Amino acid sequence: MDYTNEFVGTWEADFSDFPEYDEQGITGVAVSEFKEDGTVCTYLDGNQEEIFGYFVYKNYYIAVSEDGSAEVTQYQISDGTSLEFHDLDGNWMLTYTKTE
Repeated sequence: MDYTNEFVGTWEADFSDFPEYDEQGITGVAVSEFKEDGTVCTYLDGNQEEIFGYFVYKNYYIAVSEDGSAEVTQYQISDGTSLEFHDLDGNWMLTYTKTE
């Protein structure tokens, strides 16, 4: 079963909303544009950062870079508007809000 359609669209996270990141000096607004073709473009404060492939299966999100390396995290989408990522141990990482 393909769960990718839940991701398609634009999602935003303002790092200033999360004290955990502020304490690390990470600031700005992160935007991820998930496309139907399985690619995602990421931006930080309006500047394009990366383009990579992605796919999802059950509650796992897999991001694949151009060199073929992959990063696996867990995810949860609530009400179709909130996307929360957790590491594989279940620790919260970041929450995005769907904007488009």
